[in-house]
Amino acid sequence: MGIKEKVSRVHSTEVNEPHTGLVVIGVDPRVQGKGYGSRLLQEFEKVSAAMHYQKMKLTVRTNNEQAIRSYLRNGWKTPKLTAPQPAWRSN
Repeated sequence: MGIKEKVSRVHSTEVNEPHTGLVVIGVDPRVQGKGYGSRLLQEFEKVSAAMHYQKMKLTVRTNNEQAIRSYLRNGWKTPKLTAPQPAWRSN
């Protein structure tokens, strides 16, 4: 089946639907930029798909530009950072 949506959001008031959520992900600054964060994110996606979830969500601070760039590189979409609202990725 596979993942149909990847969601990165700052805040949401939408009704919850079945999804997996990534609470915290981090890479030691000494080894950042070597793809470890992307590999962790890909594993989260793989496990979510294996559990038959079609939607994934995570929250990121608007000032964490490095993380936002990483999520975008990995196919996630973020809302416009001018207002807190959900964003989606569909496969």
